[in-house]
Amino acid sequence: MAQIIVYGAAASLHRNRARLSDAIHGAVMTALAYPPEKRFHRFIALEPEDFVHPSDRGDDYTIIEISMFAGRSDGAKRQLIQELFDRI
Repeated sequence: MAQIIVYGAAASLHRNRARLSDAIHGAVMTALAYPPEKRFHRFIALEPEDFVHPSDRGDDYTIIEISMFAGRSDGAKRQLIQELFDRI
């Protein structure tokens, strides 16, 4: 099971939540063979004072944290990362 937490600026996450969730879940289904009904995402929308990051990051700077049980191959993890980059 993969659990996903997405952190970002509140305005950006509210604007992009559905597209991000679709992209993330599509990547998980492809790379980890998850069924469509196993979507499990938590979005943590942060106010500017709660999201300190380098000034060279834009307003849509987003952090995606993925936790998985041990046992996934390195190949599956690499495929998941590539799928995320391709879709997002």
